[in-house]
Amino acid sequence: MKVYVLQSKYHGSNQQLLALASVLTETHHIIPLSCEVVSRKRVFYPLYRLLIFIRSRLGQDSSVSERLARWALTDYVNVEAGSFILAKTAPFEFPAAILASGSKAGILFIGRPRRLSRQFYKTLISTPSSPVENADCSLDYLPVSFRYVEFVEARRSLNKEHRIWCVLLGGKARGYDYSDGCWENLLNGLMDRARNAGVLLSISTSPRSGDEVERLLRTYREAYPEVISDTVLWREGDRRKPFDLLVNASCVFVTEDSASMISEALNTRLPVIDITPSCNCRHSLTAGLVEYHCARGSMLRVAVDEISATDVKGWIETEWKPVEECWSDAARRQLLP
Repeated sequence: MKVYVLQSKYHGSNQQLLALASVLTETHHIIPLSCEVVSRKRVFYPLYRLLIFIRSRLGQDSSVSERLARWALTDYVNVEAGSFILAKTAPFEFPAAILASGSKAGILFIGRPRRLSRQFYKTLISTPSSPVENADCSLDYLPVSFRYVEFVEARRSLNKEHRIWCVLLGGKARGYDYSDGCWENLLNGLMDRARNAGVLLSISTSPRSGDEVERLLRTYREAYPEVISDTVLWREGDRRKPFDLLVNASCVFVTEDSASMISEALNTRLPVIDITPSCNCRHSLTAGLVEYHCARGSMLRVAVDEISATDVKGWIETEWKPVEECWSDAARRQLLP
């Protein structure tokens, strides 16, 4: 069975889709596609719907059907019958439906459809970031690039005591304004807590972190080697993945701007502390995920200015509850026969 993955320009989203595809089929049967409609303007929507109707009647092997699809899409392939098309977010609803029409392929869609009705989708997948009523599959967090069993095996192979807090830093994003002063407060707060707890810090930036936070990290790394044990700085060309730091950690701090990084942290079943610029910041894709897990006890939400005063150890000992099921096990249980 082949799985066609409709990819966007966003690395995190593509990772989620490819990870989910790996649960459904073997790696060599996963086909990534950079396929979009030629225009996202609403005036084209009726034409796309008509095209889907025509292809569903003529079948994808019709020359007319193929020419229409090639006109509408930036990349076109004949989809194998009985396969799946995996997509996420509204801009990829029409591409998925156009490819699937006339081919007897099923569409698996993460989130709530906005362009087309429920009947076009074989499976709707709900997450706290993108909830769906009456979904066919519900996951507690987004799919990530590793499975919990892989994390456990990697930690076991290290065979050492984990006295490190892993810190995953994102950057400015819609709803989250991490200012330069914010980064300095964040690092100072983490340094205070790490010293009090007698642990080391390993800190990773990401493409959106920006020059200022990496400049600060280089300064702190040189000034406080007794506290900061490792750094992964994107602009220095270090391409180690968060997984490489997480396997050494006893606790994870993660900025709230990235649902992907939050999901990676949760998948370790370690205590997760979410860091927000202020408790008034909110974006639906990440805030929904954070609020869901804070309510379940698997995550603690802390504003940057509150890090120094937060009793992390007390929360871990009295309130923290790890997630109970890996995203891959939940997906396999609900999606595979």
